[in-house]
Amino acid sequence: MPNNFNSNNLKTIAYSQIIDLTHAIHPNIPIWPGDPATQIATVSQIETDGYFLRKFSMGEHSGTHINAPNSFYAGGASIDSYSPQSLVSPAIAIDIREQSLANPDYTLTIDDILTWERQHGCISLLQIYEKSAKMKKLVKL
Repeated sequence: MPNNFNSNNLKTIAYSQIIDLTHAIHPNIPIWPGDPATQIATVSQIETDGYFLRKFSMGEHSGTHINAPNSFYAGGASIDSYSPQSLVSPAIAIDIREQSLANPDYTLTIDDILTWERQHGCISLLQIYEKSAKMKKLVKL
């Protein structure tokens, strides 16, 4: 497969903040019911082997990841059809950490969104529509 990565083709993104949403991989990371448990084992130690090396095994839907539409729809786009540029987009983050600490099953509510909009301005429906239309093309519904 040809490598179409060319730094001259990259979009420039202006941002005010980058928020890291990744989760560390560890044996107790939450997994989807029925997925294999995450396993981590030390293979080599600096003291005995001159270098440190671990191996790990986990289900592909564990941890921080991106699902391609073909994970759920036959004929959907596969992950290799995504360009690197398509994986970086403007976004908003509505902080519900406090509610989630009190209730691990907490889900974002309309009131959470309205509170955020009162503080930061309206979320553009055009942006939401454009993202939705882009996903429908990838899924090929």
